[in-house]
Parts: sequence; structure tokens; C-alpha cells
Amino acid sequence: MLKREEQIADGENEDRQESGRVGRAQRMREQARQFSNEETITGLEQVFEAKLAAIRTYEQRLAAVTDPYARRAVQQMICQERKELLHLAELTDLVEQSPEMNGLTRTRRRFNHQVKACTGQDMKFWLGAAAVSAVLLPGVREKLRPLAVKTVQGVMGLTEQAQGLFSGMREDMEDLVSEAQFERFTNVFEEGEAAVEVVKE
Repeated sequence: MLKREEQIADGENEDRQESGRVGRAQRMREQARQFSNEETITGLEQVFEAKLAAIRTYEQRLAAVTDPYARRAVQQMICQERKELLHLAELTDLVEQSPEMNGLTRTRRRFNHQVKACTGQDMKFWLGAAAVSAVLLPGVREKLRPLAVKTVQGVMGLTEQAQGLFSGMREDMEDLVSEAQFERFTNVFEEGEAAVEVVKE
């Protein structure tokens, strides 16, 4: 009986060591991602500072521009640089929060950032504009219907893929747990038979 308890304790120690290895590997991957993320954030901060210095230089030099057309052009350039500076700040925020987000949230925020960088408006604005247009203008509604159908199909396809992925992962985990339980049971059973044979002898 004492030998069996020792063997069970040894099995539990091996399980703890294995989970410790997994934990260490996970921590090492996390540290590598964190280091990479910090380098990216540092680089973005440097770009931000350079753009900010450029804007200040433009503003200082603007006083020397006397031609009205050239002055307006430089003012528009400064305005554009400020917009890019804000997009850069949002990008830095996105990258900084990225490790804490799940994949879907990260993808949604990246897509929203791209839309806002290209159009100047976030995704909510464009979805609202499409909804208002569809309600108010029948011609627009008819033209947007195929796009809406495709969008819903795409979302349904992604949902099905995600469900398939998660169910596959769940089945794999269940298989691993079943195999581990079977092996453990087999080992305990074999050890029990060996102990019975030793007692019989």
C-alpha cells in the first residue's frame, strides 16, 4: 500500500513538473512578445516625436511665407500632419493594448484604425451612414442589398469556421484527457498486478 501511494505521488510530481515546463515556455513566449511589443512602441514614439518636431518647424517657417496660395498650402500640410500625428497616437495605443486583447478584438480595432486612417471617420460613422441611406433612399437600399447579403454570408462563414475550430480543439483536448486518464489507469492497474504477484510469491 505504501509503495502504491509513493507511485501516485511520483505521478503527481511528474504532472506538476510537466505543467511547470508548459508554464515556463508560456512565460518565455510572453516575455518575447512583450519585448517585441516594447520595441515597436519605442519606435512609434520616436516617429511621433519626429513628426511633432516637423509640425513645429512648419509652423515656425509659416510666418516667412508671404504668398497667400503657398501659405494655404503649407497650412493644409500642417493640418494633414496633425491628423497623421493623431492616427500615430491611436496606433501606438492599439499596439500597446494589443497583447491584452483577444484575436477578434485586435482584428476589429486594427480594421477600424485602417478605415479611420483612410477616410477620416471610424467604422461606426460609415455603418450609420449606410443604414440611413438604406432607409431613406430606396435606390440605395436595392444597391446595398447584395453587399449586405455578402456581408452576412461572410459573418456566417466566419462564425461556422470559428465553431469548427473550437469544436476541433475541444475534441482534441478531450482525446488528450482520455488518453492521459487511460494511461494513468493502466499504469496503476499494472502496478497493482505487480504488487499482487509480489505478495503471492
